[in-house]
Amino acid sequence: MPLNQRWLFRVSSHHRYGRGHIARCSVLAKAMRDNGSKIIFQLDPGSTGAAERLKNSGLESTEKNLLLEGPWSGCVIDNYELLGHDISDYTQLASPVVIMDDFLNPPTGAHLLINSAFHLTERKISGVQALLGPAYALVEPRFSNIPRRDFSGVVHKILITLGRTESPEILFNILEVCDVLTNKMDIKLVIDRCDPSYTCIINKKSDWINNISIVSDVSDMLPLLKDSDFIIGSGGVSLIERVAAGVPSLTILGAENQRLSIEGAGISGVTIDGTRINSADLLPRISSILEDSKLRVSMSKAGRELIDGMGGNRIADFLCSMVKC
Repeated sequence: MPLNQRWLFRVSSHHRYGRGHIARCSVLAKAMRDNGSKIIFQLDPGSTGAAERLKNSGLESTEKNLLLEGPWSGCVIDNYELLGHDISDYTQLASPVVIMDDFLNPPTGAHLLINSAFHLTERKISGVQALLGPAYALVEPRFSNIPRRDFSGVVHKILITLGRTESPEILFNILEVCDVLTNKMDIKLVIDRCDPSYTCIINKKSDWINNISIVSDVSDMLPLLKDSDFIIGSGGVSLIERVAAGVPSLTILGAENQRLSIEGAGISGVTIDGTRINSADLLPRISSILEDSKLRVSMSKAGRELIDGMGGNRIADFLCSMVKC
């Protein structure tokens, strides 16, 4: 049990970044809190939604610059804008510096990097100690603990969840494809009201043939995952959650920091890597997946075997061991 450890989390939290950074850091922060550490999140200005989600999880946050308000036992940085600058202040005032690094490009001064891409096995990157691979996936255990399902039947319910994508046209292409699927489908689209595409999608809704319903500002994805036969989603935290829950999926690149994770997930057989599928090939590719029950069953089984929901606990224990209590 750590003695009075106090950790600073500096996280990208404005809604323009999506929810993934806060979501994964919350899993780690709760595991560290349960070990006895005190956790404080420093958020981007204007992060009201993120602050509310953290509060609901029992976690403390502020938009005030906290670095000088030590002493700190260490810090966790999940903020790419910050990593593009000198982090020597963090190294001096909040060491050890732990980096959530989706690009495997640790900045000078980092002591540890974390990346849960499924195919990674190294223990050092550019000389920096690393916790890599699905054993360190930051997902709540309840996603891994849901009852196993049989995905060999006909697909009736499709969930679309692309988060805050850098290419909104991808979302519209997927919606167009899903609207012309021959079988009658119950299709749900998860999209926040603050998403720039939200109003346009609402205006187009009356033109759709299939039953595509819109679910906004979702605070918990688990009920939706439990009610879905197949998912078309992005490669961030939502990929880790659906793999842990064993729901087969096609994964689309929503942002460049997702590329490595999608690549590893495809190699590991827990999703279909959609990064190289162009818009003309979307319909035949999705249709073929929906017709291939063996493929969907295989994805589900592989995902349940790779992620056990204990990644946050493993990282929390390791961080505690880095600090002289």
